[in-house]
Amino acid sequence: MLADMEHGWGTREYAESDAPWPMAGMTREEVVDWQLEWMHLSASRSDAVALTRMFFELDVRDVLGTIRVPTLVLSRGVGAMEEQARAFAALIPGARRQTMPGIQPTVMQEQPDAYTEAIEAFARELREEEAQLDSVLATVLFTDIVGSTARQSELGDRRWAELVEGDAHDTLARTEDVFDLVFLDAEKDDYETLFALVRPLLEPGGLVVADNVLSHVDTLGAYSTARQADPALSSVTVPLDRGLELSVVLA
Repeated sequence: MLADMEHGWGTREYAESDAPWPMAGMTREEVVDWQLEWMHLSASRSDAVALTRMFFELDVRDVLGTIRVPTLVLSRGVGAMEEQARAFAALIPGARRQTMPGIQPTVMQEQPDAYTEAIEAFARELREEEAQLDSVLATVLFTDIVGSTARQSELGDRRWAELVEGDAHDTLARTEDVFDLVFLDAEKDDYETLFALVRPLLEPGGLVVADNVLSHVDTLGAYSTARQADPALSSVTVPLDRGLELSVVLA
């Protein structure tokens, strides 16, 4: 599959073999034209291959138990597919699973309105019950040296964004905040020190995203290795752009 994508992505021949079919209200030729345009607009060949490889290699089962919000799992199919959906939902505390009509592999191919209705009904029920979610995005921390955070603060919503300027080491050492998401894009020699400072401030389910781990593998290869060897984390290297190390706190 990846070999075919690597050689054919963006070509009409690949679109003809990969186009989802049938599609309601569209001829086969229209679906192929749509698939070809979608490939041209969505991703380069290398990014498409990387994303597909990541899709098949990622295993999120270890972190599903950290989800603490109402969750709806929608699936369709019979046999093994239905069993996989049931097992997936069972790993999420309190998740609700709903079997959808149809047998096609993608939502857009068959009865997409059924998915919209199910999601709207789920959201409406939560509003009616005045559900109190016990997990929210509390803080986003960026460490950078190019001023992009300041610019984002100028453009963003100050009601939820707070810009803290200063040395990251000093700021982290004295903060009492708890972080749900940390984005590391600083001097490469500082990644380990910054991670050590922020690790006690992360609760289960917290995410650390480290940038440039593949473009600076000589200096950051050890960082990725250490995160992936930590039993308290679920960490994976994502080969997009300059490389991201995604580390989720398990305990």
